[in-house]
Amino acid sequence: MREFFNKILLLLLVLLIGSILLDYFISINLTKCRSVEYAQGEGGVWDDIYKSKINVDIAIYGSSLAWVQLDPAIIKDTLNLNAYNFGIDGHNIVMQYLRHKEYLKFNPKPKYIIYLADLSNFNRPTELYNMEQFMPYVFNSDIKAVISTYKGYDWFDLHLPLVRYYGHRKVINSAFKNALHIESKYGSRNFGYLGQEANWDESYLRDANKKMKCWDVKVNGKVLNLFEEFIKNCLSQNIKLIFVCPPEHILGQKFICKRNYLLEQYNYFSEKYKIPFVNFSSDSICNNKFYFYNARHLNKIGAEIFTRKLVSIIKNKMYI
Repeated sequence: MREFFNKILLLLLVLLIGSILLDYFISINLTKCRSVEYAQGEGGVWDDIYKSKINVDIAIYGSSLAWVQLDPAIIKDTLNLNAYNFGIDGHNIVMQYLRHKEYLKFNPKPKYIIYLADLSNFNRPTELYNMEQFMPYVFNSDIKAVISTYKGYDWFDLHLPLVRYYGHRKVINSAFKNALHIESKYGSRNFGYLGQEANWDESYLRDANKKMKCWDVKVNGKVLNLFEEFIKNCLSQNIKLIFVCPPEHILGQKFICKRNYLLEQYNYFSEKYKIPFVNFSSDSICNNKFYFYNARHLNKIGAEIFTRKLVSIIKNKMYI
């Protein structure tokens, strides 16, 4: 009987060691995946952060309104300052602040942060969007503390090796492609940015209209407080902030309930902490579908125009 139990224990030990090694193999290769095929290219940004590859004057923060709309290369050409786009797809200040703190742990601080004011920034989603990007880092205590507040990973995912990868075939394929040096046919971000070469798609707004009359964004008090904490964190380190409300097609603007109230949250913090706030809501670009791929996001052509307009304003008003 003892021999039987010893064999069982040995088998379990082999399985545990094997799962740990396979977990490490998948995770280490995922951290090197820069293609947008994996987690919208977020893996490349996290890898740059943790490998201390970022040393820039300007950091760009925000959601998808940042990473597909502000081109660091144009900023460098115009202002002669290096920039990196940290926009994190589908996430608000909760995850943006986590990325901010991880960035500053491993890299020199920037002189300026351009913050793209997404009007959905102050709600509190319950689901963990694009959760695949965090898979290689779930044993990082700071990341685990934040992602565990969302629905997405359970206790087993966050504490046992390999479990979180179960059923995620596409993610595992990305890891093996990287290990075998198979080049992805998809693009990757350039200093965190990737312009979208796409034309106007009416379905985004049409599908939204089927679900609701207008998008009623709720303001969560705790998230609002977290945003103020982020501002104080930046100012305490002498990092200058610039708020920017990016262009949004007029149809998209009309679809947001109480839009002026949401903008007023940024105006409040702008006035309280004397932070410049550049608002593109009335810019002529907002009336032309040619520059957008949906009601909220500029395509590559629109993003380049927006970036040039913004840096011109920043330069002329001497915000930098």
